Amino acid sequence: MKQTKEVACFLLQHSEKDRRALISSYNALIHRGSGASRDAKLHLLLRLIFDVPQAQPTDEAAIFSGWIGEGSAYPFHETEYTNLLWPLSSSISKLDIKAGHTSYIGTPYNGLAEYDYFFSKFPLRSEQELGCSQ
Repeated sequence: MKQTKEVACFLLQHSEKDRRALISSYNALIHRGSGASRDAKLHLLLRLIFDVPQAQPTDEAAIFSGWIGEGSAYPFHETEYTNLLWPLSSSISKLDIKAGHTSYIGTPYNGLAEYDYFFSKFPLRSEQELGCSQ
């Protein structure tokens, strides 16, 4: 996760226009068949750069991936809240990987659409919060 965190710090130092262009390019690379590990890295990266909730009302949550694992947001269960931060967990001033991706079902992950959704709904994390070196 260290490299993904370094990329998150790099992205936070750029403008929204440049950040979105970089995410778009990486998302396009993923869809050229470069493998699930890159999908998972983008999935984690977006949860690092955006302060997404661990308890979003299910009727207000949008899901852009089909990873299944303990505590995952997909498939929706009949619960009142969805953990959009999954597979990360957040405690006071610390983000950790809580669970791994165990399997995937559904349509291919659309990281750019998820980026746009997160950008429209949630604030960016601060570089300080991620422990980025200045």
